[in-house]
Amino acid sequence: MVDWLFLFKDMLEFGNPKEFVNMTTLLFLDSLANVKVLNCMIKKGVEEGRIYGIVLPIENRQQVIAQFVDDISFTLQGKEGLIKVLLNVLQTFYFSSGLVLN
Repeated sequence: MVDWLFLFKDMLEFGNPKEFVNMTTLLFLDSLANVKVLNCMIKKGVEEGRIYGIVLPIENRQQVIAQFVDDISFTLQGKEGLIKVLLNVLQTFYFSSGLVLN
């Protein structure tokens, strides 16, 4: 875990320009919020039954999205319609956040 506010405060104390720290703050804090929004959109699709992941045998739960740092991967059942639903969710995410997944 990183205490971002502590880090940004230290950046100022070490003499980094305030404008640079402000830009960095916006970049990191907004990115985190956007990743959380994407995660919520995917979970809502699962709850509504529009997106189906693979079922993990041990935990008997669906695995749809895995997130680590700046990597996101999706695991869906092999049905074409599910991929179209996920692409629609990602397109909505793109239009609302301006962020593109590659």
